[in-house]
Amino acid sequence: MISLLLLFWSSISLVSADSLVVRIAIDDRQFKRLEDPIVVVEGLETNLLDNGALPGDVAGDQIFVGQLNIQHQESVVLKILNTGGETIGQVEVSVPKSSSATYQLKTSEQGVVLDLNAPNMPIREAEAPEDAAPPLLIQGTERVTDSVPEGQSEIVIQINTTDRKLKEPMVTLNDRPEWTILTDDGTVEGDQAGDGIYTGILSLPSRESLGFQITDSGRVLGNLQASLPSAQGVLISLRYNQFGLSGVSGDDSSETGTMVVQATPKGERIASTSESDKIALTVHLDDRLLQRLQIPSVTFVAQESAGVNFRDDGSNGDEEAEDHVWMASTVLEREEFVQLKVLDTELEQGQLTVFLPSTSEAVVWLRSTETGIKLVTEPTQSNSTSTSTSVEGGGGSAVTSDRLAHVLWVFLALFAIAFTYVRTLVQQQWSSEIKPVLTQLKTFLAQQQSSALPIASREEQQGTSDEAPKSGDES
Repeated sequence: MISLLLLFWSSISLVSADSLVVRIAIDDRQFKRLEDPIVVVEGLETNLLDNGALPGDVAGDQIFVGQLNIQHQESVVLKILNTGGETIGQVEVSVPKSSSATYQLKTSEQGVVLDLNAPNMPIREAEAPEDAAPPLLIQGTERVTDSVPEGQSEIVIQINTTDRKLKEPMVTLNDRPEWTILTDDGTVEGDQAGDGIYTGILSLPSRESLGFQITDSGRVLGNLQASLPSAQGVLISLRYNQFGLSGVSGDDSSETGTMVVQATPKGERIASTSESDKIALTVHLDDRLLQRLQIPSVTFVAQESAGVNFRDDGSNGDEEAEDHVWMASTVLEREEFVQLKVLDTELEQGQLTVFLPSTSEAVVWLRSTETGIKLVTEPTQSNSTSTSTSVEGGGGSAVTSDRLAHVLWVFLALFAIAFTYVRTLVQQQWSSEIKPVLTQLKTFLAQQQSSALPIASREEQQGTSDEAPKSGDES
């Protein structure tokens, strides 16, 4: 059993050891030699920051922090550069067998050295507010690359900030202690300096989905779950504007097009999924910002009879009349998903593929944009839960739940096997060694007790005979 557990954990270690997360902290409080420093590791470079944006960093304390992802190897060289490419110094360090390593350096008169007396660098991960919206589900696309080894994926994340500026955006992974800084200085291959598109790269073992956060100077902009293609090169394109973060499909920068969404479940969970089942679908359309919609309606491709007009009259579930939050309610034949179109004065505003939950009711929240409609990424009413975009075939959260359930069942099975094995060993020890000894001991004690009884009787008789003459003498 122990060997099975060791094999299980060793297999996990081997999988996670392909990619190495290198964290660097360099203390410049004594000599103050650094100004916008850069660390270079195995040909890859990243900025060392002291602005409090990175986990573990305190702004302005003259301890610069950075991180990058490389292929796992026995040792690496950390090269520190200053402004203008001036080399401050370099050190060669050994690499542990884990998936991450933290190295703490300090500047000296000659260059840089390992700071063996430095306390462990604290690692704090950015956390979303407790009332944050569900993750925004997006789709990654395949990107051509020939420099990634088998079993690995090089994920390029881009954010178009031409509509709304960012200062120091970064990506933090949810399930691994890793992050990467997004830059717009041309240092990342394919990035054009100053074009408003921030770019970063993550090298990870191949996976089906990626959960991560986007932050800017420590402020959480959004939680995202990306479905990844089976490719060595992956591109995740995002846009940041006055409405927040959103996904971009390929080179398309428009707000219209077909979206794939997961409806928010409501009501009771339905066990049956037969074609005769019905589900009540409510679609909210928020037009408070632009107030451009006149007579919106929703139609369904496969269920034309379910089409209905949006209303904003304060009745039948609409909370307030003429508040520019339109609502449409209809009953659909239960299917895995439905395709709908949103129209306004007979002009198409957008198309959606909506995956339906196994509940009696479902809700979808949309909002209007200058060029069409878009999914709401934050709750717009206190009693409503926002929805999030998904990918065809299911969302990344479902995949994560399935994997968690699978891991739990594996551990339960291993525990049952271990319990049975230990119980069998104990039973064998009891039957072959302990029980015979106890039986022999019991027999011995019984024999000792039986042999002691005649001796006691004889002693009593002898005592009686000794006392008889004494009574005669007295008489």
